Amino acid sequence: MSIVKHAPTLTSADAKKLAKDLYDLDGTFHELPSERDQNFLVNADGVRRVLKIANATEERSLLEAQNQVMAHVASLGLLPQVIESVRGETIENVSVNGKTHFVRLVSYVDGTPMGNVKKHSSELMFDLGRKLGELDGVLVGFDNFALHRDFHWDFANGLEIARKNLKLVKDKKLRAMVKSLIENFETFTAPLLPLLPKSIIYNAPNDYNILVGGGTDLYSRNQSVTGFIDLGDMLYSYTIGDLAIAIAYAILDKPNPLAVAAEIVKGYHSSFALTDDEIAALYGLVTLRLCMSAYIGAEQQKSQPDNEYLGISQGPIRNTLPKLMKIHPRFAEATFRAACGLTPFPSSSKVVSRFKRMRSRLLKFCRMTCAVSRWSFSIWGLIVRC
Repeated sequence: MSIVKHAPTLTSADAKKLAKDLYDLDGTFHELPSERDQNFLVNADGVRRVLKIANATEERSLLEAQNQVMAHVASLGLLPQVIESVRGETIENVSVNGKTHFVRLVSYVDGTPMGNVKKHSSELMFDLGRKLGELDGVLVGFDNFALHRDFHWDFANGLEIARKNLKLVKDKKLRAMVKSLIENFETFTAPLLPLLPKSIIYNAPNDYNILVGGGTDLYSRNQSVTGFIDLGDMLYSYTIGDLAIAIAYAILDKPNPLAVAAEIVKGYHSSFALTDDEIAALYGLVTLRLCMSAYIGAEQQKSQPDNEYLGISQGPIRNTLPKLMKIHPRFAEATFRAACGLTPFPSSSKVVSRFKRMRSRLLKFCRMTCAVSRWSFSIWGLIVRC
């Protein structure tokens, strides 16, 4: 992707000078992994912040929208907050190798990337769903024209991009699995897409953007979500997209991916109720996201072969897709509905109600029949005695 080629290339020394000039900030600097931007963890007098240098292709309007989102959901305490420069600006800029990059300084969200934590308890999965649901619930009340955009990570483009870019997956076995899951998506999920609610979504709750922490013992340590980072993928899309993405990465290399997914769904539904259509489409969107990650990651790695971050999910995806192929979308839907405390299928309650009405009528008919039979036997007895 051309966007990766426009990533900033500052050294730690460059970042240190930039922070001093723009924010009067001194301290130690450590570069953080990123797909297309550049981020530095700054530790100054024991206070940590993150210096963010945007991709040269990034539009200022998008960064302004992200800043507005952070302010809009500030009460949740789940996202970083913008820190103004010495000039009172929320967005500054710097020129690097003839390219202009926008610069921001944001607060540090304490926690460890979930991808670096081996233990993912059911409590953590429930908490992930619950807090993601809280975030999406608040975002439903937010809008910004800049986030209504065409973006390669948008689920709305996923199927079309999948058809065009399947050939980018060089591993024949992986390509065959991706092809099969895409066909399932076309059959079971694509017809539901026009029915799904839309809103501004975070669009990036992968296991390295989800931060965890808390707990003081081996059982509870790092088993609650402390926040979410990296808002660069935000856009207007299917509201259920955030849940699908979180599940897609949380189930990687798990022995029972459907059970893990159900726990996240349970937590999400507890704070932000899912519709029947969203539950029905969820599993297909989970598999589509992993398919998208497989071919988009392959393309990005081709343009930046030395960037290990771009290929971090490829092995786990290859290991997990065979398990997902054994799960029928309708069975996954029933499992998710059960996790939400709903009947296994949307029509179940109607069918049960119908059978109850039929049972009531049948019992009434039987009682009438028995009454008629008793009367008939009485008449026959009188005739015999006569």
